[in-house]
Amino acid sequence: MHLLFIPSGGTLMIRILYAIKQGFRCRWKIRAFARSPESTVKNVTELTPERLKHIGVTHLVLDFDGVLAAHGEPAPRLEANQWLKKFIEGWPPEQIFLFTNKPFGERLAYWQRKYPAIEIISGFPKKPYPQGLLHIINTKKVAPEAVALVDDRLLTGVLACCLAGTQAIYVTNPYKCLWRRPVQEIFFILLRFGERLYWR
Repeated sequence: MHLLFIPSGGTLMIRILYAIKQGFRCRWKIRAFARSPESTVKNVTELTPERLKHIGVTHLVLDFDGVLAAHGEPAPRLEANQWLKKFIEGWPPEQIFLFTNKPFGERLAYWQRKYPAIEIISGFPKKPYPQGLLHIINTKKVAPEAVALVDDRLLTGVLACCLAGTQAIYVTNPYKCLWRRPVQEIFFILLRFGERLYWR
């Protein structure tokens, strides 16, 4: 896929401007992912190896915040943990990746302890920059459409998929914990609402 320009990262404002510009350019692809029953789930626990294989996915990439746990949590929610342990029974763990915009120490330590076979994608610009996904494509030598990212944001994760040429699995009912982080959760609820309003 031809990319005119992929910046290496930069400030939050540069990332926001990049997301707005690329989001407008990829608006039809984003809408297709947001509307397709094959590309949407209420939460990650709906995904099965059979469902992913049916759409040609061989390498699964997981976001953390909203997908495996509420924002800022160091460990996945209990039901997400149970889902992942069962999912690995039917899916090679070396073909699963964690790609989060918030790879803080406690979270990474937990992941490395509990899921050492699942690679953490780090050292790349945050989504929506596609370098992390392109890294998987290039190092694992797989076709872009064989990679799918599970994410709860249209203008970060899903946009990164559009730019990298991968598939996206859009989570429509992400995990939240309003009583623990009300300001942060309300901020992301409003962000998601604005994204859906524009791209629906």
